[in-house]
Amino acid sequence: MNDKKPKDYTGYPPDQTDECERVLVTLLNGMGPWKDSVYLVGGLAPRYLAPADPERPHGGTADVDIVVRMAVLADTKAYATLEENLARLGFSRVPLGAGGFFTWRWQIMTDKDHSIVLEFLTGDLEGGRGELEKLPAKGHKLNAYNYPVLHLVYHFYDKIEVTAELIGGRGIATETLRHANIVSYLCAKADALDDRGEEKDAHDLAYCLEQVPLDKMVEAFTSAMKTEFAEMIRTQLRVIKKRFCSDEKIEGYRKDGPVKAVIFEMEAPAGDDEEARNRRILRQRSVSDAAEALIAHLGV
Repeated sequence: MNDKKPKDYTGYPPDQTDECERVLVTLLNGMGPWKDSVYLVGGLAPRYLAPADPERPHGGTADVDIVVRMAVLADTKAYATLEENLARLGFSRVPLGAGGFFTWRWQIMTDKDHSIVLEFLTGDLEGGRGELEKLPAKGHKLNAYNYPVLHLVYHFYDKIEVTAELIGGRGIATETLRHANIVSYLCAKADALDDRGEEKDAHDLAYCLEQVPLDKMVEAFTSAMKTEFAEMIRTQLRVIKKRFCSDEKIEGYRKDGPVKAVIFEMEAPAGDDEEARNRRILRQRSVSDAAEALIAHLGV
């Protein structure tokens, strides 16, 4: 969904995540009737899915990923195009090189000198993975990047009130945010990890698996798996099982899911620092145990 991400937590300054929240609220505040058609996914969502844990904080994010409901946007009679609203708020398209621009990636510079990227995604079941879907904006200069698994977000999401200082000195505002719930979020992250294998995706998965109460996750998944999307959900749960859980050949803590999560979270041990290596193994085991607990309860 993005360019190659930093491999560890040092690439995500804590204040940058706070700035992403400001950008998100600024976007919602200025979108007019479009705001009811977007849902938050990506690295900012965990702060709304799980309580903050000072002992094991989430790694944060450097961008804002939103999923656009294509059908609703096509029927919305906005007073101006979405592209015009973005420009008015201070967003501009991310340069692509050779004089071109991304149509699905926009950016804004905050007053604290953080450049925050806004990515438009969609979950079209009929479209191909990684295809660009045109939005109904004048001139079709705005697109959304398609990941079919994100269709789940339209059906499995939570709403929360978020308050932040708007970018550009426009005051403090409270907006209603629709964000992926634990079902659609874990499915989306499992799909991303299986596709691009990045350490940040493994960390996002591990954080939610450990921080969201197990009974809450089981309840949410059990309910969701009674719907028409059951097989799509099971497919991503099988990815989590493959990447994080023990099987007859490999212990779960040695698999790429826990290992990549720990690579993101912890500094590599120096030289022959056996104690540091043992701490990493214990951390990997904890991540694997959390995944195995969910998978066992769901009988996948």
